[in-house]
Amino acid sequence: MRKLLSVFTFFIFMSTAGISSIAAEETHLFWIAGKFLNKIYTNYDVTQYMERALLDDAQRGKLFKEAGGDYNQYKTLVRKYTKKSFGPALKVLMYNKILEHHATFGKSVGEWKAFRISPSDYHKRIQDLENKVLKPLLDKRLGIVKSRDQFGAYLIENNFPHKEGESNTDVYFRWYNDQKFRLKHELRTSEAQRYEAIAAMGHRRELYIRPTEQNDFFKRVKREIERDLEGKKLSQTEVSNILRKNPDLKVVIKDIHYLSLNSAPLSRILEESAQKFEEAKAIAINGITPSLSMQKINKVLSYEALAAKMAKKYNDVDKLTKASQKAMEKFMATSNYKEIMKAKLYALAATLVEEKADRSNIAATITNVLEKAMADLKVKLPIKETYTSDNVKKLLFEDLIVVHLRDSIKEQLGSRFDGYLKKALNMALWTIEFDAKKIAINAKPEVSVELREYMTFETQKRIQDHLKMLQFKELMTDFRENQLRRRMEGLFSVDLDGKNQLNGTNAFDWLLEN
Repeated sequence: MRKLLSVFTFFIFMSTAGISSIAAEETHLFWIAGKFLNKIYTNYDVTQYMERALLDDAQRGKLFKEAGGDYNQYKTLVRKYTKKSFGPALKVLMYNKILEHHATFGKSVGEWKAFRISPSDYHKRIQDLENKVLKPLLDKRLGIVKSRDQFGAYLIENNFPHKEGESNTDVYFRWYNDQKFRLKHELRTSEAQRYEAIAAMGHRRELYIRPTEQNDFFKRVKREIERDLEGKKLSQTEVSNILRKNPDLKVVIKDIHYLSLNSAPLSRILEESAQKFEEAKAIAINGITPSLSMQKINKVLSYEALAAKMAKKYNDVDKLTKASQKAMEKFMATSNYKEIMKAKLYALAATLVEEKADRSNIAATITNVLEKAMADLKVKLPIKETYTSDNVKKLLFEDLIVVHLRDSIKEQLGSRFDGYLKKALNMALWTIEFDAKKIAINAKPEVSVELREYMTFETQKRIQDHLKMLQFKELMTDFRENQLRRRMEGLFSVDLDGKNQLNGTNAFDWLLEN
């Protein structure tokens, strides 16, 4: 049973996924947020629980620092920071209390299956925590009073929330009491999880999956993979959505491979299939052809002219270099490709200023060279050897395009492929490479799925654990709907905003929402 609990016990209410759109209002009004029999939780109690039990010390310190050390402002920030978690937090408090009642009502302590943490055990855990944090100070023989004082100073230094005028020892005990509060709720949640698992299992000692169930599961999932994934042209996002909707698939999938212009050289696609190669090649040629045109050359010339204007405006290599670096840093931070274009233009302008290059024939030279290089490439693109020769067969599509264009440019210019002209032409190649990259990214890859070997212990264990988890979820649902709901529905109410109280069936439905 202990092993089963360690694998399968879960508690859906700690997650903020699927939170109700109703949330605690940003208000200082006081209302009863939850009521179960004679136990009441106010909105203040819920906020206290979120602050003291759910936020860790680092998060609280960050908020206190953001508040400028003002404790009242810190409290305001806590309410804002935890606002969206109000519903889930109230759900945890209510559900734990309901499970505790279900586990203990009408039974002697000896019959309780959970919630049997003794006060002495609780205090021992608190004492162990204090000993652990104070040990480095106690080892220096400072004594407990001085150690608490110094640890309090450490807390203040690290922005642990505190009020103005509180002593180091006051702050220490504020922290200490928060640890006690947190531990109390952690233990209650842990016991609630344990009891719910025990109650759901009933008289079962363990869950058993028959070998035929495992075999049927593998065969079924394999068919679903062949139907939905294998050989399909899907983006990685589409594949992720399929796996999210059908978690069974992930149990038997070892790896997923994406064969596309963006992930594999065309020579690699040819190894897979001549037909796939021709399809990918057609996509590549049709996509890149508009970039091998006079229109693209004119665009390149406009970039070069803009760089010349920048050079004339600044006429300072250092300023232009720094502007280039700043644009590149902005690109790294934002992934905005306009910034990388700016960086290249500033760098080109810096080269122009530094070399005092003669631009009298630059436009004609760029035009003639690129026209010839593009024409050469158009001839080569349909030919298989363009993609399979030793010097390019390992290159992705965008890199291969640049290699062929650059080879043609070098052949035309020889030693003149240098300095400012080289940098201007390299910028032109970068714009074409960028176009090729976009083509590759937009081409949906073909998906190939590698399955786990069924006859291995690891795979059968994965399937068995997964089926046990599904079986356990069914038992949990049965317990919640047929035992807990029958006894507890109508005994509690909740109100998330002080305006809309839920009772009876509505309250219990809210409690079980994911």
